[in-house]
Amino acid sequence: MSTKKLEILKWAAVLGVPLLIFCMPESGAFSHPIKLFLCLTVWGVMTFAMEILPNIVPAIVLPVGYVMLSLIGFETVFRPWTTNIPWMVLGAFILSNTLERIGLLKRVAVWCIVKTGGTYTGILWGIFLFGMISNLVMPGGFVPVTAAFTYGICKALGIQKSKAGAGIMLTGVFSTLVPGYFIFDPSNTGVLMGSAEISITYLEYLKQNLIFLPLIPLLVFILSKMFRPEHAVSGKAYYKEEQRKLGKITSAEKKATVIIICLFLYLISGQEMMFGFILAAFAGFIPVIGISREEDFRTVNYPFLFFITGCMTIGMVATELGFGQILADMLFPYLYQMHETVLLGAVWFVAVIVNFLLTPLAAMASLGAPLAQLAQTLGINPQPVLYSFFQGLDQILLPYEYALYLISFSYGMMSLKDFVKGLAMKMAVAFLYLMVIGIPYWHLIGLL
Repeated sequence: MSTKKLEILKWAAVLGVPLLIFCMPESGAFSHPIKLFLCLTVWGVMTFAMEILPNIVPAIVLPVGYVMLSLIGFETVFRPWTTNIPWMVLGAFILSNTLERIGLLKRVAVWCIVKTGGTYTGILWGIFLFGMISNLVMPGGFVPVTAAFTYGICKALGIQKSKAGAGIMLTGVFSTLVPGYFIFDPSNTGVLMGSAEISITYLEYLKQNLIFLPLIPLLVFILSKMFRPEHAVSGKAYYKEEQRKLGKITSAEKKATVIIICLFLYLISGQEMMFGFILAAFAGFIPVIGISREEDFRTVNYPFLFFITGCMTIGMVATELGFGQILADMLFPYLYQMHETVLLGAVWFVAVIVNFLLTPLAAMASLGAPLAQLAQTLGINPQPVLYSFFQGLDQILLPYEYALYLISFSYGMMSLKDFVKGLAMKMAVAFLYLMVIGIPYWHLIGLL
């Protein structure tokens, strides 16, 4: 099918589905405001999913549209900007730009490879170590950096599209995104919790989900066996030379390291996370420190901030209109007699299915509040329900389902067959880990 025909079909779907909803007769809970809300929201979510317009377009149209349709007031649609989520993301973006520009990220990455031996298996463990360290600075935010880094490893070692390339690239994306199961990511988990209007601290999230940390080395170990290279791979000499070229750690890198350590100590203290990210981001502009530049602020991905707040607006408006309660009432008869463990497993599978239709952020924004309402109706703590949903949204089979996985796939170091094989393995292992280890742990600490 030609690109032009595909685009026409996408536009037909984006405009046609909301039109069908608008033509449906109103009755009972399906009132006129709910109908208009669904029409505009489905248009916005499908536009996100189909990627026929820049994400910032529906992100701005949605809140403005809700007000124009007299569904809600300005104070509700712009409430996401009064929460801590967009400001945490802004601070994290500025800080990560500074760290990348001064070379600290590259130094840490090279150090990880050298310290883990430089063999194929050692390289995978080095990537894992880099992923864990980077998540302490900006949870989940270094996927593009890690993807470029792992691609660079493949090129430096002469690895083409192969099983070895798949193992390296998948280890990079797993080691950067899966830590989000236990390290709070304001641009990901924060959107889900924000749309459900549930507040949680960095330390609380860590304590409640630290049990999922061993899942990452387990996945890396399996990848090292699944995608073992046909020939021996050794990159220690190459990265030793790269380390030598970097020279001694610079004054700017030392100052940045101190800022990162202070940020981490602040986050685990249980204080408001937003203040930590903002202070860490702007500390580099203080004259006595002087490691940040105007370009670090200017090159921030501002459209993504609007995308996040636009997604959060969906959940907040849904709550105000009572859509969450309507959905909870619809699902309640089917879930009422479910055991908690079965319910959490069912929510996980719902997320996996939703992934085929919606982007993860759109799913979090549109279903976070209804799921929280459903859990409260059933007398269950909504936090583990949302955690299960979040983990389910991280499970995909095809690259288009999740842009951050698509970034790694787009470098051309792995076939679609190997991509699906690796992600199917992750899906199976993650589900078993949740059911056998994660949920019992939540019971043990009193979360359930």
